[in-house]
Amino acid sequence: IEAANGKLNIVGSDRRGAIYGIYELSQQIGVSPWYYWADAPIDVHESLYIKNGTYTDGEPAVKWRGLFLNDEAPCLTSWVKNTFGTDYGDHNFYAKVFELILRLKGNFLWPAMWGWAFYADDPENSKVADEMGIIMSTSHHEPMARNHQEYARKRNEWGAWNYQTNKENLDRFFREGIERMKGTEDVVTIAMRGDGDEAMSADADTKLLENIVENQRKIIAEVTGRPAKETPQVWALYK
Repeated sequence: IEAANGKLNIVGSDRRGAIYGIYELSQQIGVSPWYYWADAPIDVHESLYIKNGTYTDGEPAVKWRGLFLNDEAPCLTSWVKNTFGTDYGDHNFYAKVFELILRLKGNFLWPAMWGWAFYADDPENSKVADEMGIIMSTSHHEPMARNHQEYARKRNEWGAWNYQTNKENLDRFFREGIERMKGTEDVVTIAMRGDGDEAMSADADTKLLENIVENQRKIIAEVTGRPAKETPQVWALYK
């Protein structure tokens, strides 16, 4: 933030930096980041003054900083239904979550994942996240930018959630996820576990998991057209 010659300039090294500058000024003049979610009262002033000078905040120490909306039913689902009139989290709901994250100088979200499907329930969800500068990812059992409900709602169509017996369909499911998120800053969760909160089989098959990760990284490289290591990933290795 630079105040000089009667002008106030807010400058960031990237779009989020500029957003953080705006929200830092907002907070200093009395708007809490929690004004919406916690009904935090807003301070009212007759006059506002800014000293001439340059004020910098430096760079964040942690690259990805954000929230995970885990097990959203029944509390959040009921509140969203009553507040936004939808049976899922739409872009109007998520825009409020994104704003809170930005006001808290975060940049990252694992969306609700129990009964909702962030990417599929409302196609505007992903667009609004990208427009607002929020980096999306998926939870610990939702690999390759796909929500578990996208599979669960069409189990008959996709077949068994078992890479040993249904590799072809699951590779197609994974590829569609990477194709959809291409061009965003999304972080890809890779690896795989069983359907829901289960192990994939009674055996801890490390070799199978290695094969899954290798094939997923091949898909990432093929779809993005660059080495898999250039796409940020969360590795969720689980029984």
